[in-house]
Amino acid sequence: MWAKAFSLLPRLYGGREVLSAARERLPDLSAVGSALDELQAVCDAFPNQKVHIDLSELRVDNYHTGLAVCGIRFQFP
Repeated sequence: MWAKAFSLLPRLYGGREVLSAARERLPDLSAVGSALDELQAVCDAFPNQKVHIDLSELRVDNYHTGLAVCGIRFQFP
């Protein structure tokens, strides 16, 4: 079960749709569900913002734990 779940993580990145895909494809365990619920709460708190979710963090070259936040503003005064 875990080998398959870990092999799915590199493909679970993108927009908000990643959360529903993860719920469908990852093991139905309370810890997995809780983590996805927390990410959903963050997305819900910013309904008008573009959100990128990367469940494997393969695109980040520094190790860290917790939520990584990056803000980019394209509209200049």
